[in-house]
Formats: sequence, C-alpha cells, structure tokens
Amino acid sequence: MRMLELIALVVSGFVACADFGLWLFVYPVIRHLPPRYRIEVEQRFFKRFGRITPFLVTAPFACILLYAFRFTRNSVANKEVWGSLFFFGAALALTIWLDEPANQSLKEWNPEIPPPDWQQTRWQWAIAFGTRVFSQMAGFVLLCLAIANR
Repeated sequence: MRMLELIALVVSGFVACADFGLWLFVYPVIRHLPPRYRIEVEQRFFKRFGRITPFLVTAPFACILLYAFRFTRNSVANKEVWGSLFFFGAALALTIWLDEPANQSLKEWNPEIPPPDWQQTRWQWAIAFGTRVFSQMAGFVLLCLAIANR
C-alpha cells in the first residue's frame, strides 16, 4: 500500500467513524436530557470540538483529492475515488453552510432561558449532522472500494 493511500484511508476513516460514533452513541443520550442540561452539554461539545471540526472535515477531502489525482486511466477505482471525493465534499459543504451557523447560534443561548425556537434549530442541525455523517460513511466506503479495486 502506498503512503498516500494509507494516509487517505486513515484520515477519512477516523473522521467518518468518529462522527458516526458520535451520531450513533452520544447524541441519542443527549437528546433525552432536560432542555437546560442538553443545551449546556452541547455548548461544551462545541466549545471543545468547534475549533477542530472544520479541520477534521477538510482533511479527508484534501487527502482524497490528492489521491484522486494519481489516477491516470478511466477505471472502476477512478470512479469510486471521485465518488468518495464527492461525498466528502458534500459533508464539507454541509458543515460550512448548515452546521457552523447552528453552532454559532447555540453558543449564544442561555441554558436557563432557551430561545422560543430552540427545538426547531436543534432539529435542523440534527438533520444536517445526520446527513453529513452518512455522506462521510458513503465516501469512506467508496474510498475503501477504490483502494481494493486499484
């Protein structure tokens, strides 16, 4: 296995699996908390991970893009790696346009007195986050197939 393949596989796999684990195991527990504690926990998450999330979502896209330029002939693996790049690009776009604005508004909320539309904002964020998670997992699976078919 070449070094660029390994880096693309490890970086994209880490990000996709970390987000999937967060979506699958952590957020269902947070959803059952009372509103005040739910907002406080989510604010702490965004305070800690909000700085590295843009980097973590961008890194797989950059690694896969570098790997995709290595393909010189039209093959199944070439199509799979560009499909993987599409899905990670979609995840990056969802992060920029939907996740970050919701995260910024959440930082300003008072947990004692949430805004009247806080549940609608969280629902929109949950849909965007879930779509991002599945987009990353689809991209990771396609990258694995591309490396296997190379």
